[in-house]
Amino acid sequence: STPERLAALMLTYGTAYRAVVERREVGPGDSLLVMGGGKGTSFAGAQIAKTLGARVILVGSNQELGDSLIERGIADAFVNRREIPAEVYGVVDESEAHDAWLARTAPFREAVFAANQGRPVDTIFEHTGGTNFPLLVSALAEGGKLAFFGATGQGLKGEYKETFFYGSRRLVMDARWVWMRQKQVLFS
Repeated sequence: STPERLAALMLTYGTAYRAVVERREVGPGDSLLVMGGGKGTSFAGAQIAKTLGARVILVGSNQELGDSLIERGIADAFVNRREIPAEVYGVVDESEAHDAWLARTAPFREAVFAANQGRPVDTIFEHTGGTNFPLLVSALAEGGKLAFFGATGQGLKGEYKETFFYGSRRLVMDARWVWMRQKQVLFS
């Protein structure tokens, strides 16, 4: 194995371990939603969480990979993001009202809840981006936790800006402030 591959392995598993074990303290009986469909850091996060006894739900676009990871015992369920209407994803528009957004994004929550035995998830592990972040916050159980690393955006302006609803309140945060400083956002 090359030094580059070893470094990538350490980075991938180190990131997943820090989020799943140290920050989220995932344990037996917890449900964990993992974005990324079981590739890269999402694979490491799913593998670690499953070893700790969590119920792992993957969200991705490769059904064959998802089925394979379920068969291998690395995940319990797979949500195919391609089966969810495209208009569900996307940043929250400044003019969009909470109720309209909730109605537009309902198919995501329905799919996640169905994969988690009808309930919201306890924990989410995500390489964040504005198109997913608001959906994920809305799929969390009361007192749930969302761990994210990095940030995915389009263009140089606003790519770290996360706009989302908590309850009916519209909130905006700069993701860099959270993940670069290893901070947590707690809702109450």
